[in-house]
Amino acid sequence: MNSPLRFLAILFGGAALVLSSTILFTVPEYQQALVLQFGDPVAGAINEPGQDEAGLKMKLPWQNVVYFDRRNLEFDLPRPVEIIVANEERLLVDAFVRYRITDPLLYFQTMGAGANNPSFMRTNFNQRLQNILGEAMRGQLGSKTIGRIINQERAPIMAAIKADVTEEARKQGVTIIDVRIRQADFPAENAANVYQRMISDYRQQAEAIRADGERRSREIQAFAEKEVVRTRAEAEEKSQIIRGRADAVKNCIFANAYQGIAAEIENVPPLAEGAAATDAPRDPGQQRAIMTDEEIAATLGIRCQITGTANSGDPQRREFFSFYRSLAAYEESLKDEGTTIILSPDSEFFQYFNNQ
Repeated sequence: MNSPLRFLAILFGGAALVLSSTILFTVPEYQQALVLQFGDPVAGAINEPGQDEAGLKMKLPWQNVVYFDRRNLEFDLPRPVEIIVANEERLLVDAFVRYRITDPLLYFQTMGAGANNPSFMRTNFNQRLQNILGEAMRGQLGSKTIGRIINQERAPIMAAIKADVTEEARKQGVTIIDVRIRQADFPAENAANVYQRMISDYRQQAEAIRADGERRSREIQAFAEKEVVRTRAEAEEKSQIIRGRADAVKNCIFANAYQGIAAEIENVPPLAEGAAATDAPRDPGQQRAIMTDEEIAATLGIRCQITGTANSGDPQRREFFSFYRSLAAYEESLKDEGTTIILSPDSEFFQYFNNQ
């Protein structure tokens, strides 16, 4: 190939390379792009979220391309925001935001301001986001106390701040992924006073809890003492019934053994619950001192039934029982030394001394 033809080939090749560089461009997978003609977008975004349009693209030579990041981006507050909370305390809050550019065209229209530099647009958006985040935190934290912010309502407060920031960011073509408070602390000049006040508040709460516990303790002790009294009264009642039952059995046995009178012990069913006695007082406040024989028998559960008469017993047994009772009376009356008893010589008390 002679020199003129070689020169033409090189010339055409260079022109083709220059032309291709002006009409061809590449969109990486991690970026999205807008084609601009004289500063205005000529079509929608290329490779925006939800689409897969990465690769080699074409444009007109006089058009240019602006690239935007397709990945998740992070914004950190350059300095903590000072917020006055509900109890008039100052709080320094540091936070960060994660976001994504989901509408490049709207983002360019609101952030471009005549500049096609993505770094300039991101700086402009971060400045707006700083104001948006600060206003959202003041709006949500300003009406809450420190205790609610730190312990009680932290998750709902974060959700509310995210909702406020998301609403404003959507107007600028950005979707908020997450908003987090990194740190909330008191200014150094009043931290000691705040901590001391918090200690006092917690002490008051502790005293209230102790007082409530003391009240509950007294209630439980009073209930326990009442139950002790009731249990003892029931036990005493049962013991008296048992003693009365035993005395009834003993008297029947004595009547049969010492006097020879025929006597039988029979079981008696208890009174039905709520049954009224025949001699119950008409006045509910009046106490009845004497129980009927039927009530006594029903209470004890037994009845001593004397089937014989006083004269139908064995005379020898009656005489022995009278002698036995006299000896028991002598023992009880004369058990102390120096006891003096003045009685008539014919008194029945000494009948077994006088009558041999």
